[in-house]
Amino acid sequence: MILSAKFSRTLLSILFLMSSSFAFATQNNDPLIKNCINDQLRNHQNIKGKSLDASDFNQYCSCVARVVRNGINDQQLNELSQNSPKAKPDWLKRSERDAQKQCMNDPLAKSQST
Repeated sequence: MILSAKFSRTLLSILFLMSSSFAFATQNNDPLIKNCINDQLRNHQNIKGKSLDASDFNQYCSCVARVVRNGINDQQLNELSQNSPKAKPDWLKRSERDAQKQCMNDPLAKSQST
């Protein structure tokens, strides 16, 4: 019975780690999240006494991407998914700025306030 309990805990731990790493990998494939994380790392690179990495901004940038996606129209969504523009369109800059403000106040935000 003890071996079975240890096995069960180990199996649960493995399954949890696999699902967590899958979710993390999925988030890192999202170009909005990637760009947000890169921007945040660049903006916070001179903070003294603290070394920051991508995981420090994962929740925030996931929120920003979610709010942006929920607040844009179908044409804009198609534009995002068909090609990653080198220069961000003005509508995307505005959407990201609004999403950033909202996610600073509520990291679980789902859509932009209008």
